[in-house]
Amino acid sequence: MRQLDYRTLFAVPLLVSVAATCFSGEGRLLEPGGTSTQPGGPEKTGHTLTFVTGSALATALGWNDSTVEGVEVVLQRGHDVYQRDTAVTDKAGTIRFEKMLSGEYKLWARRKLTEAEQDAARGAGHDVLALGYGTKGSLPTEMTIQLWSDQPGSLVISESYFPVNWTAGVGTYLFGGFIEFFNNSDTTVYLDGKIIAEAWHWNREGTYSCAYFDHVRNDPSGIWAHMFQAFPGTGRDYPLAPGATVTVATDAIDHTQLVEGTLDLTDADFEFVGAADADNPSVPNMVDVGVESSLFEHGFFLRLGTPVFLAESVDLSALERDKPHPGNPREFVRFPADKILDVAAFRSGSAVSLYEECSEMVNRKFDYLEGYLHYGRDLLKSIHRRVAAVRSDGRMVLQRTKTTAVDFFVAPPSPGEVP
Repeated sequence: MRQLDYRTLFAVPLLVSVAATCFSGEGRLLEPGGTSTQPGGPEKTGHTLTFVTGSALATALGWNDSTVEGVEVVLQRGHDVYQRDTAVTDKAGTIRFEKMLSGEYKLWARRKLTEAEQDAARGAGHDVLALGYGTKGSLPTEMTIQLWSDQPGSLVISESYFPVNWTAGVGTYLFGGFIEFFNNSDTTVYLDGKIIAEAWHWNREGTYSCAYFDHVRNDPSGIWAHMFQAFPGTGRDYPLAPGATVTVATDAIDHTQLVEGTLDLTDADFEFVGAADADNPSVPNMVDVGVESSLFEHGFFLRLGTPVFLAESVDLSALERDKPHPGNPREFVRFPADKILDVAAFRSGSAVSLYEECSEMVNRKFDYLEGYLHYGRDLLKSIHRRVAAVRSDGRMVLQRTKTTAVDFFVAPPSPGEVP
């Protein structure tokens, strides 16, 4: 590891190709290769969706039945974030989408409880701040959807910022990002030994089908990973108080000296380690415990389209291993489900690909639906977890419905702070 020397950093050429989309006559996307079955226009159908929650929670909240009023619902067809329909459920917990094209849809829904509802739930033994859910597939004309209560957890992913910066004469720069974690519990958490990892990253149909890799991509018994790093410490060296954050940068340096539009991350709490990166001696290094060092030997950075997860400290030598890709010698290890603390899975909401998405990025036990991000014209924004409540002592609690699509939103980066 070299000491801090900005001149050792480098940029990586990156080529991205985008396939042209095919639009229907009335402005909505058709599936790739799809055609209209209706002369003069695409086939359209109405859909009635009813949202409910558990009867015990509904009783605790004083509701007349289990249907949920005021659910914010998003329905997206295809890959394009500009092809979204949004609405809110009525008093009967129902919503009607008229004249929708047939095809595959992504649906996500969220209902944040009011402060009075949170207090009522807590008084009845239910510590619930929000309800959420997500799914995708073909929609029936009528459908009842169960919303699930959030689970605050302990240590959660609160922000993910791994931009692709480009500067004329320099090229593409991938190393100005960070990931932030938040203690969502009411007790001190010790970071020592906890592991940050990228999950299985082949999440589209290609040379091999989604089903071919289903045993590693969609495994309910755990999450498979190849590159991962651990927090240093021997057990109680790095405490994190309730409501506090910790920022881990790819490189804890002032990136603004290198590339326009980047951040000064010299105040990061930790930095990922790589054989080719610059080292800030005042910031503790993560420990590379993965099967293979991170891409470009520059420390960890998250590739959009690859889930990231946080796991408890675990005996890596005892984990199951596999080389699932016949054309790639990389070995993956499986982190057991009971060691997984939090998961976040993102896709670029405006990306159009010739290859169809796999049904899940990780098993739905860990995340119901990945987030389809909408950056608008600003590709240098960050991904933040929503605040679900603020306690009487001022401590925030972040939303964790285990549905990335509803738990996160896009906004400017704010390392070390929760907006």
